[in-house]
Amino acid sequence: MLYLFWSLLNLGLIILFIYIAFGFIVKPKNILKSKFKMGFMLLCLIGLAQNAIAESTRHQNTEEIDTQTPMHQKDAKVIKTTLEKHLTFDINLHLTYSLDNDAYVLNNADSFLTGFVNGFEWDLKALDRPNSPLDYSAQGILKWKILGFTLYKQSKTYEGGFETLSLDD
Repeated sequence: MLYLFWSLLNLGLIILFIYIAFGFIVKPKNILKSKFKMGFMLLCLIGLAQNAIAESTRHQNTEEIDTQTPMHQKDAKVIKTTLEKHLTFDINLHLTYSLDNDAYVLNNADSFLTGFVNGFEWDLKALDRPNSPLDYSAQGILKWKILGFTLYKQSKTYEGGFETLSLDD
């Protein structure tokens, strides 16, 4: 529920900014009291500028780890799992395995957010395979943002595994 509130807060601030910007064009005297106008507009302009700058360097809420292992497409299998489910968004992990000399080899790992991700950014930091090729331990950071500024970084660790992996599918 907290994630939903945070996303709606971000959305509300964007709508408020659009309302005020449009109001300055149509009726500049009636939107806000004069002592709040400049401060709020300055805050919104800084937020928009930061969003525009960050958009060019953002990874679109996806992180990929390439193991530099040669992958043979006919032997590749993608396993999809959801690391965490919320009301508004999910954190997903896709692992690409191939069969090499009767052993499972991890070729690629891709982690990303899906759903209503306004105000959040996911950064996968590490992916380990502690016990077997079918087990995983993923560490990442969920960034809580408001108007494009990171206010809080929440460290997350997920562990799991798959019972079997059949490349015949």
